[in-house]
Amino acid sequence: MSLQIPITALVGNDNNYYLDVTFNGDPLNLTGYTPHAYQKATQATSDGSALVYDIGSGLTWVNMALGKLKLTIPRANVTAAGIQWWKLNIVDGSGNVSTVMYGPMTVKAV
Repeated sequence: MSLQIPITALVGNDNNYYLDVTFNGDPLNLTGYTPHAYQKATQATSDGSALVYDIGSGLTWVNMALGKLKLTIPRANVTAAGIQWWKLNIVDGSGNVSTVMYGPMTVKAV
């Protein structure tokens, strides 16, 4: 099941988010999965036009067995206030894609 989770980012800041992937309320063991996070201009923006964060480039494992990730959206990608969208997909070893989290990203100038 996908969860809609709104996040807030600050212009001029490196923005960090700790993500807990769960299934029926329990931590989901992500061993064997590949996560991809997307930063999109709008909800309708295609994934091909999004900024993509992978392990080693914006995504970091905190605890794979407990489904814990850290997403860092760098200040270079947060330059103007407004509403954008984000999502987190996980891909299993067979290539099946699941969106586990998504939502609006409110960017604020401070």
